[in-house]
Amino acid sequence: MGRFFFNIFSNQRTIFIAVILILCGFTHKQIPIKSTSRIVDSHFYKFNLHRWDLDILKDDGVSGPFGMLEENLIGFISRCGTITILKREKHDLTMVQQKQLPFEKEILCNFGDSKKLSGVKDMLIDKLAEDKYLVYITYLTDKKCPRIRLDKIEMNLNKKLNFGVRTTLFQTKKCPKPPIILTQSGGALANTKNTIYFTIGNFGYANYPDRPEFSSIYSINKAGPLNLKKLANGVRNSEGIDAISKREPASKFLIFTDMGPKGGDEVNILKLNHLKVKIPFLNTVTNFGSPHSTYGTDYGHDTSSDSKPILNNHLYGIKPQFVYVPAIAPTAIKYYDKNLFINWGGSAFLTSLRATTIFRIHFESNNVVYSEPIINTGERMRFLQVSGQGIIYAKADPNILFSIEKDLTTSSFNANLFIKTQKCLSCHKGKNSSVPSITNLSKQEIIFKLTAFSNGQKNSPIMNNLTKNLSQFQIEAIANELSKYFN
Repeated sequence: MGRFFFNIFSNQRTIFIAVILILCGFTHKQIPIKSTSRIVDSHFYKFNLHRWDLDILKDDGVSGPFGMLEENLIGFISRCGTITILKREKHDLTMVQQKQLPFEKEILCNFGDSKKLSGVKDMLIDKLAEDKYLVYITYLTDKKCPRIRLDKIEMNLNKKLNFGVRTTLFQTKKCPKPPIILTQSGGALANTKNTIYFTIGNFGYANYPDRPEFSSIYSINKAGPLNLKKLANGVRNSEGIDAISKREPASKFLIFTDMGPKGGDEVNILKLNHLKVKIPFLNTVTNFGSPHSTYGTDYGHDTSSDSKPILNNHLYGIKPQFVYVPAIAPTAIKYYDKNLFINWGGSAFLTSLRATTIFRIHFESNNVVYSEPIINTGERMRFLQVSGQGIIYAKADPNILFSIEKDLTTSSFNANLFIKTQKCLSCHKGKNSSVPSITNLSKQEIIFKLTAFSNGQKNSPIMNNLTKNLSQFQIEAIANELSKYFN
């Protein structure tokens, strides 16, 4: 009898504790973070602007970077080194995993009066295999002698987030001279198939000749000998860089932003040298003029009361492609070569802190013709990514994510009509040995293959061309209909 009452009491206690845990939020199931959205009218398109407030990222002060793991899987790093993986389902974001970087204590997260202005600067993600990635990270380190460091680290998402080997690829050597301004340290990253490009700012120190690593752009190989190369100097503080072409060695141009002093913010293009024969006496380092040339002026410079010269010219170094006066504080920049917004193809998108705006930069013959303000979010915009499908994501301080995308609903796409017009059934039933059969594939397997063709991870000229304009919603609709025929 005693054991009977004990069991009843134990079961009641277990239920009571479970109820308390649920009420307090201690459950394994994550609550989806929903977006707010509105329609925005731009020069070419009306688009949906979605916004997610992501307190779950544990960011404060300046925003940490983010990158695309998959079309619907996004990786974030807080400025102090917390990695968060979020999965997107329609317009909801759900946390998949979260973990501190194994070297978080090496990140200079707080420094002097700039307590929330330092830390991780940028990130890039290369996919190695299913659930396996190589992450490149730039961050500030060393409290006594602040430096920019570039690391790569293996990351595995199979069941549980784990990290593998970390390798340091680059680190600045000399200490900045005070007053040290960590927001002018650069650290922007870009990549092509075989190469990483990164920027180093001036740390607030204009006379950089005795600090030759500062105010520069470098390249480094992803594999084999690192082959570190200095490509440019005279770059004050670039927080955004991208390759205009992702093909290699045809990637002949880099586009990058550069913050001027008071005014004179720049968009620049760096032409890369791909000469097969090295010429020893040829100087391959391009100078962009800082600090000797600028269309801005120094902070605190009052032209009515002092006799300091106003530069307001670019007689020294390569002239910028485009200049913003007054300053917009440009940050990330990404070249757009997707087909979701076909009329934006060949443009670049740029985020800004002071202007709180996302701009579209229009090119003609690799020259900037105009800058269109796409949307003023009212937030300090810092990072930018373009998904494989062409959705534009932007992150604002400290933890706000935006997306620019088309409103694709069930009424705007007929999956059965697509299957019929593209002859999917007649080609892939298995009768033609030269065409892979899909008769034994599940819906999820069809989605995986179509997504891989759409974002270029699988190579087939016919399938790549057929799927390149499909959204994830459309791919899932096609897979759903195909699975009905075969299963």
